[in-house]
Amino acid sequence: MEKNDAENAIKNYEKAIEINPNLWQSYQNLGAIYFNAGDKEKAKEYLEKALEINPGNEGLRKALEIISK
Repeated sequence: MEKNDAENAIKNYEKAIEINPNLWQSYQNLGAIYFNAGDKEKAKEYLEKALEINPGNEGLRKALEIISK
């Protein structure tokens, strides 16, 4: 993601989720990538999954509120 290579970042985060589906950070980062690409629905889907894994994370809640507007 830091290299502005969203395609490879997506592949790497998806691989990380494959290895450990409880990595809420990977879902959060995928949500950010899709949000920045203008795909709010996909971003929301990933952020909801991250929040499902980490329900106490207020940052995720706020991000979902912003996307839902």
